[in-house]
Amino acid sequence: MDNHPVPQNISSYEFRLVGDMTLKQFLQLAAGLVLAFVFVRLPILAIIKFPLAFLAAITGVLMAFVPINGRPFTAWLSAFIKAIYSPTEYTWRPQPVAPQAAATQTATPTPAPAPKPAPVPPPVAPLPPIVVPSPLVAPAVVKPPVITQTSTSVITSPPKPISPPPSIVPPTKTEAVPVAVQPPPPPTPTPAPTPPPISAQITPSTPAILNRENPTQAPAAAVTNQISPPTSPNILAGLITDPTGNPLPQTTVEIIDLKNGIPARALRTNRLGQFQIAIPLPSGKYNILVEKEGLRFDPVSIEVKGNIVPPVIIQGYTT
Repeated sequence: MDNHPVPQNISSYEFRLVGDMTLKQFLQLAAGLVLAFVFVRLPILAIIKFPLAFLAAITGVLMAFVPINGRPFTAWLSAFIKAIYSPTEYTWRPQPVAPQAAATQTATPTPAPAPKPAPVPPPVAPLPPIVVPSPLVAPAVVKPPVITQTSTSVITSPPKPISPPPSIVPPTKTEAVPVAVQPPPPPTPTPAPTPPPISAQITPSTPAILNRENPTQAPAAAVTNQISPPTSPNILAGLITDPTGNPLPQTTVEIIDLKNGIPARALRTNRLGQFQIAIPLPSGKYNILVEKEGLRFDPVSIEVKGNIVPPVIIQGYTT
């Protein structure tokens, strides 16, 4: 049993507020009787008002207590009225096809022709470098020696040799010469050392024989419907089963306070047929009523006194 059970949908459950009748049944019966009383008090002929009063009263009784084929009388009455006023014959009328709008012809502008790409000129070969020649050295003018009349001896100085003009050497163009690089020789593999001979005699081991015919299977977990007792006082828990002992899930459980006859709790069992309230009950005497379609359950009386209440097991029976 979970310590904190998940709240379940019990919106379809109807409390019995007026004796054994629900509030809806009481209103339907009261409406029929009030309408019958109104017909009786009308100042009309007795042959008209008494049948109308009887019809109103019997309709209220049928709507409140008489189901037909498992469905309430109100469902049959609403279906009958809907079938009367709904059409039962349909006529197919073809509708003319709406003419399609004339397609307007729009002048499509002619796209201008794409300009042709300009031809790409071929690449121009680079010009050789221009060497500016250095200016030539003009030859020196040698003046003849001046011979004076007074000098007794003539001194002649030898002429200086004329240096030839420097020759212009054109620059030489260097070209890269590819050099072949030889790959390094692969390393010589070293022979693996030879293992020394083993003198001991090797005995072949006997293989283990596995029995695959009957493999060991893990025991399956046992499913139990045992109820763990509550840990708080005045908490009611229990198990609902059918006549064969199987749990009954989604079974309505109603706890009635015997002091004032008002339902104190209403809940449903989980998928294991267990139920447990979450809020402790005030001390007093209570009746546990169980409802399940096709089964009957005897009411169980229980008294809470502020102590731990052991779980109860309620078993149904067929009528």
